Amino acid sequence: MFLGLRTVVYPAPDLAVSRAFFEGVLGVKPYFDEPFYVGFDVHGYELGLMPGADGARGVATYWSVASGRRAMSELQARGAEVVDPLADVGGGILTGTVRLPGNVGIVGVIENPYSPVAAEHSGTPAHAPRTAPTEVVSLEPPPAPAPTIFDIPRFAPAPREVDTVVDASLRGAARHEVGRRP
Repeated sequence: MFLGLRTVVYPAPDLAVSRAFFEGVLGVKPYFDEPFYVGFDVHGYELGLMPGADGARGVATYWSVASGRRAMSELQARGAEVVDPLADVGGGILTGTVRLPGNVGIVGVIENPYSPVAAEHSGTPAHAPRTAPTEVVSLEPPPAPAPTIFDIPRFAPAPREVDTVVDASLRGAARHEVGRRP
């Protein structure tokens, strides 16, 4: 049912303070910054800030699913209680949350047609058996590439009695010996 971890949403009673905190911690600006939600992309995962969210509910973790409706039904069938019914939050993205049995936390599901996880799995549950690869993979190192013009040694003329090079960093003030002929 779960395709992969997708989003963690923190309640943000003071959105400006929370945004500044996570900008500093993550070292990036949010990719989505609106008064009703702020989202940071953290290496393919989302860290969200939700103003007005009940801090007592704590953090909500959202799992990517192929079908929000199926996932919510299955979670309910396993004893979870709906907190936020499945709803379109814009652009065809569906989210919903449930309270786990025993009141141990809130879990969310997100059906996002734009997510690479959803496209990659295209509805295949994470626990579904995988088919064997059709390509044979070799553990041998690849052959060395053919030499290029940059790999061919170049021959330089023999140095004069004493060659000097001007040190550009000292604006010509220093000269260094490069070599002497035997």
